[in-house]
Amino acid sequence: PMIAESGVYIFAVKRRIPEEYRPFEQVRNEVTEAYKRDQAMLAARAAGVAFHAAVTNGLAQGKAFAAIATEAGFKAVELPPITPATRQLPGYDAFLGSIKSAALALKPGTAGDYMSAGNSGGIVAFLKERRAADDAKLKAELPKFIEQIRDQSEMAAFQEWFAKEFEKANLQRFLKGSDKGSAAQ
Repeated sequence: PMIAESGVYIFAVKRRIPEEYRPFEQVRNEVTEAYKRDQAMLAARAAGVAFHAAVTNGLAQGKAFAAIATEAGFKAVELPPITPATRQLPGYDAFLGSIKSAALALKPGTAGDYMSAGNSGGIVAFLKERRAADDAKLKAELPKFIEQIRDQSEMAAFQEWFAKEFEKANLQRFLKGSDKGSAAQ
């Protein structure tokens, strides 16, 4: 039996479904495709790790990241400035989380480890420079940002207060499908 807030549940097996082993001829194409995918992922990872090593060595020798990428047969892509608040990166949205986490953790002039990006390959991020916020933009947008934070804080405080008042008033018993508070009825 399984005991829950709303009751005790007992489960039974109605029927067993026998295991099915399909003949190899039926699964040959699926297995072949899965194997090719796995091998491609392993090859991409090996190439990414080797590229990261080349980047590390090349940077230590004073070479530019773009030159190292070109020598290794890869293309260095210069992205627009990224901040923790960046929500879109046209053409690279699928990688945005990985790029942000790598770039925000790096020191200028350094490269991050190879990061797999699923079926799309991988990334070795290089932080060219860290820029200070534009003072004019900061002054213009800061009041709106502070207002948004204030609104979020007020809403969170209201929701916390409302939840406590709701519980104190024992109103959950009136919610459809709820059996909480039914002992008090």
